[in-house]
Amino acid sequence: MRDHWLDLKYLMSGLKLLAELAADNPQNRGSVLNLWFCDTYEDPLIKELYDIAADGIRTGNAIQELMDDMISLIPRPEICKPDSKGYTFLPRNPEKLAEWIYDEKCHRNRLCAVYEGLIPGMDHCGLSFADLAYRDSSTGSIHLLENAVENGSMKAWEQILSSVDDEDLALLAAGMSQNGRHFLLAGLFDGRYPAVIEKSVLYGPDIPTDAYDVADRILEEFTRNTHR
Repeated sequence: MRDHWLDLKYLMSGLKLLAELAADNPQNRGSVLNLWFCDTYEDPLIKELYDIAADGIRTGNAIQELMDDMISLIPRPEICKPDSKGYTFLPRNPEKLAEWIYDEKCHRNRLCAVYEGLIPGMDHCGLSFADLAYRDSSTGSIHLLENAVENGSMKAWEQILSSVDDEDLALLAAGMSQNGRHFLLAGLFDGRYPAVIEKSVLYGPDIPTDAYDVADRILEEFTRNTHR
């Protein structure tokens, strides 16, 4: 069963990344707006969140201000209430981003923490980039590759990715699911994150056809290396 409030945190985390990319490189601003803010949304809350992010990108608002504006739309009872994974929009205690609370339902202490993807400057592991994935799962050879990596050797994965250029990895990432992007970034040296993430975001939400060709090549090599 889906957790609506967790999904909203993922959405806001992804929107934060778009705003940060536009702020870091103003030349990306027009592309980000044209690519990621052209759909209509039936859910009025989601529409408002997109509108706030788009307005913040256009005007160059500070990222913290943009996040505060988005969080202000969340119903007050849900802002500090832990979701199914123990994440909140804001801390229960303003002095603590994470704390242990007693869970009456489970009768044990449980970690309650602000979701890191909502905190400006905290995307050190590509969290918001993974959250930006707008699909629950990937398809075709990309899906097969994600499954192979999940059940295969991380060392072999790292070795293969080290020989794939940023452009191909950006194409691949554009078609990956949230979990797939986590796998991809886990296999890369941190120094490659910025280029791969920026290039991939600028492909927009539609999956490039070439993404499947890249997945085919990498899957073939990964399978071959894994069965040596």
